[in-house]
Amino acid sequence: MPVEHTRVLLKKAEIDEMNDNPEDSDDAVSLYAKELREEAVKLLRTRFPDAKEVDSLKTYNDAVFILWR
Repeated sequence: MPVEHTRVLLKKAEIDEMNDNPEDSDDAVSLYAKELREEAVKLLRTRFPDAKEVDSLKTYNDAVFILWR
């Protein structure tokens, strides 16, 4: 997948994490958010193996051409 997709995955994971209800016994939302974040990091590392701040939106923004955001 293109690196542009990694930014979308990261943002989707952040939104899912914000909407996660800690009182809910079903961890499906947080598990899904974790999987999205892991996929985003994996895709970012295929294009930029030496990326250090993989949880920073700036890292993903720098990887995507500004007119595509």
